[in-house]
Amino acid sequence: MRIRHHISAALLALFVLATAGCASDIDADEAVKSIDSAMSLGDFKTAQRECDNLLSGKTSLDSVSVEHLCHLAVVMAELAENDQSPIDNTAQALLYYRTALDRDSIAAMEYFRALDTDDYKHLYTLKELLGRITDREDGVIYTSDDYELAGEEADSLRQ
Repeated sequence: MRIRHHISAALLALFVLATAGCASDIDADEAVKSIDSAMSLGDFKTAQRECDNLLSGKTSLDSVSVEHLCHLAVVMAELAENDQSPIDNTAQALLYYRTALDRDSIAAMEYFRALDTDDYKHLYTLKELLGRITDREDGVIYTSDDYELAGEEADSLRQ
């Protein structure tokens, strides 16, 4: 009798774990759809909230596809332009961008090559920032002249 109880409890635990893993995949897809919908309506607050939910761990980034991570990186960079917290959004965009590249750089680059011109300026910013971060991790030190040149290049893209 006790053995049946333990087996039943173990099977129930396995079922709960299996369905929880599937639920996070669905949640990630739903979050991306919700973000896209909000962005298309210009509802930046809702898009921001959904992106924050992804980052806060309510939905695991492990369950987000590389394509969605790339898309979210661009969305967060766009939100950084249209929000009062550009530093936080840029940091989040960099997290998505770097995670996508780390997970599958070929798929990520294919996604980014297909971006339209308006979104490419966001990608350029992310590439420059990530380059600076990885250079710093490798011990490269930039001068203020280097930062001024990068700012001029970014300004030329905005025009």
